[in-house]
Amino acid sequence: GCVFGVRDSVGAWSFTLQVTSNDTTDPSYTIAVDGSAAPGGEIELQRPALSPIANGGSDNVAGTVAGATTQVTYTIENTGTGDLTITGTGTSGALNNVGVIIGTVGSTVLSTSGAGSITTFTVDITPTALGAWSFTLQVTSNDTTDPSYTINVSDTAVPGGEIHVERPVSTNIFD
Repeated sequence: GCVFGVRDSVGAWSFTLQVTSNDTTDPSYTIAVDGSAAPGGEIELQRPALSPIANGGSDNVAGTVAGATTQVTYTIENTGTGDLTITGTGTSGALNNVGVIIGTVGSTVLSTSGAGSITTFTVDITPTALGAWSFTLQVTSNDTTDPSYTINVSDTAVPGGEIHVERPVSTNIFD
């Protein structure tokens, strides 16, 4: 029988395959096999663009207002040497005092360089109350080292504006 392994790292590999038989002319046949394992895509999440956020890292979305939607744009860049396929975006775990709507990723297959190596998606964040809010953003891909890339997104929502109505001038109308 034959036993073959799976290469789990990048770089050159080789092995010798020896086949034995009852052939009187060539009772043993040896084949040298070699190659190179190329790495695949490597995901990097950024906000703003060109400002990487580490997998498991945090993103503080400053300036959120309770009850108002703030839209942020995340950039996904393929920093690897093979194509990167984005397989999903979403949240994982609880949404703490916040509503979240995640937009569609612009391109789901990213090449290794140039304009095709970058795509974006938006996240609409609506704090449901004053105070701290948070959620975990997750992007899944075929990246072999980070197939599930997560970041913790948070802030503290402040009160929104208050309308002040007067009629006549300097005479307040209270709500």
